[in-house]
Amino acid sequence: MTTTQPSSSSAPSLPGQPSEPTAPAPSFQASTQQASHSIRTLAPVAVADRIGFGRLVPVELRKFLDTRAGMFLLGIALLGALAVAVALAIFYRQFSDVMGNTVWSTPSSFIALPINLLVPVMVILLFTQEWGQRTTLTTFAIEPRRGRILAAKGAVALAITVVGWLLTQGLSVVSSAAGAALTQQTVDWTNDATTLLGLAATFVLSNAMAAGFGLLLMNTPAAIVTYMALPNLLGAVGLLGSNAQSVMNWIDLNRAALVLYSDQPVHLGWWKLTTAVVLWVVVPIVIGVVRNLRREAK
Repeated sequence: MTTTQPSSSSAPSLPGQPSEPTAPAPSFQASTQQASHSIRTLAPVAVADRIGFGRLVPVELRKFLDTRAGMFLLGIALLGALAVAVALAIFYRQFSDVMGNTVWSTPSSFIALPINLLVPVMVILLFTQEWGQRTTLTTFAIEPRRGRILAAKGAVALAITVVGWLLTQGLSVVSSAAGAALTQQTVDWTNDATTLLGLAATFVLSNAMAAGFGLLLMNTPAAIVTYMALPNLLGAVGLLGSNAQSVMNWIDLNRAALVLYSDQPVHLGWWKLTTAVVLWVVVPIVIGVVRNLRREAK
């Protein structure tokens, strides 16, 4: 028969044998006080309530320039404009004979060809590349207010447009001066300020339309194809007859923008320009902004 021996802690003491002293249990209050003394209070850290708009704009500019597409487009536009300016300077005599004048701004319409072609593509990429490369999660996690991100992108697009136009005019000045020096001709430095401002406004409207397509379609190939094909499509429709041409004068932005820099008066020119701007600039931008604000980033 097996007997269970009691543990030493619960075994009774034998007669005549002194009992062992029992250690007192630790007090809960004492342990709580000891733990409270070991906790250190950290000093408060100042945290910015939001990212400043002045920081968002350089970040968006750097995000655009750091991509391969942005760098290639910018390089091709600059090299193309520089090549045209050099060619016009070398053949300045033939160019001035064909154009019939030696006004300094005349070469700008040719120097601007690569810039007018590629800068709108840069603007489209500025608004579509994040949705195509799926970096919207990071962008909107850092700055959840999407409206501020879109405003920063718009500021960068405007800066690229202004710099591109100024570069065109600067290369035109250099090309005219160099060409006149090589061919012993005199440059006409007089020009109408209204015409220059009108051409600048036309370039801004063209890039604003590109931004609208980028915001609206949120897809790089679709936005580029739409922007490139639309003027040709409207021009082809205008060849169908006088009635179609009269309608295109109200719809085609390129035709309506003639009122900005043309010397000849245009009948109802400002109303036609307003209609075209609302149709191809305001409406796409408004709908595109709403889509960007509501689309799920995934």
